[in-house]
Amino acid sequence: CTPVATGAEAYGLSGFTSGGSGNHLARGYDADFDFGTGDFSVTLWAKWSGSGTKVLVDRGSTARFLLYDPNTGKPQLYVTDGSTNSSITTANVLDDGNWHQIVALRRSSKLEIYVDGKDAQSTKPTSSHNLTDTSAVLKIGINLSNNDPFDGSLSLVRISATAPTPTQVADIYREEAKLFRSGAKCLLQTDASSNE
Repeated sequence: CTPVATGAEAYGLSGFTSGGSGNHLARGYDADFDFGTGDFSVTLWAKWSGSGTKVLVDRGSTARFLLYDPNTGKPQLYVTDGSTNSSITTANVLDDGNWHQIVALRRSSKLEIYVDGKDAQSTKPTSSHNLTDTSAVLKIGINLSNNDPFDGSLSLVRISATAPTPTQVADIYREEAKLFRSGAKCLLQTDASSNE
């Protein structure tokens, strides 16, 4: 857990490792992530470089959504119901060692992916896959089989049963980018001697 920039108050998590007892974030089954065939989004900031498959977020068992770098430097959102699948990959190579905001989502049965507030893929594949799965687990920084650890840093990871509009994605990026500058403050400041 280290600051995202020199003197910044926002932090990034790194040091993910493979194996069942490896370093990663995990959550058992939670019905809040059973999105069925509806909209959903995964929003996060990531920084990495180098080759190899790297998993950012993986949730599922049979039905699954997976955000990962398939050894191309181009993040991909993969969605399956266990029998059919669809995916969308950024047109951008992002493994440049800099922070990037990634928003991967499904809206109105179409997959979309955004990088740094901009649409990163003009082709929008159809996805009506049912993601309800009562055996599903959520893992961040590693895949469901405890392999392919993310060898970079992640920050501000959010998963939602809503899909922001392109305008909302751009607005969120513009506001959050300020947190990734040197000396950026993100915590409320107070003067203990005042009554305000």
